[in-house]
Amino acid sequence: MLQRALRTAFAQAQITIPMIAVTAYASAEHRERALREGFEIYLTKPIDPLELTSAVADVTRQVS
Repeated sequence: MLQRALRTAFAQAQITIPMIAVTAYASAEHRERALREGFEIYLTKPIDPLELTSAVADVTRQVS
């Protein structure tokens, strides 16, 4: 719900913001749902700091 609300608010201002899902739920079903809901990347805990850094760089490139 928060992701949708943020997307709507930023869309009204014509701003695109990428979102990364960070969760303890690691099933394929949860991943598919998050990506279907609009998250660009799905990461599961515990998160490797290099993986998070890479994910942030990836979504940043998508917006640029």
